[in-house]
Amino acid sequence: MQKLQAALDEKVKNRLIADTEVSVKVVAGRPPFVANDRGRALAKQGQAIYAELDRTLDIAEMTGGATDAGYAARSGKAVVVESFGLAGWGYHARDEYIDTNSIVPRLYLMTRMLMELGKAK
Repeated sequence: MQKLQAALDEKVKNRLIADTEVSVKVVAGRPPFVANDRGRALAKQGQAIYAELDRTLDIAEMTGGATDAGYAARSGKAVVVESFGLAGWGYHARDEYIDTNSIVPRLYLMTRMLMELGKAK
């Protein structure tokens, strides 16, 4: 992390605009997502529903990088599942894209998941 901080400090120290200063601070702590048993059970339910459309849904057991799902899962209160979003590539990058053919099937999946979860209450 010190090497990254030093590289960022070096990058921003040239002043392109007079009388300005830029600083960057790297703060560790955004947790990766790690699935738990409750999340896995919900994911399996989603996979079964998605299979009704003759589609396969790959579920992330964990992410190597930081994710908002990591905060939610860390609490132990929420049932958290990653990978139910739109299919695509390069998430949060400049060359990010989604497969528009995944929109309707994922809407079906989320609608059915909500219907099934509503029945359980």
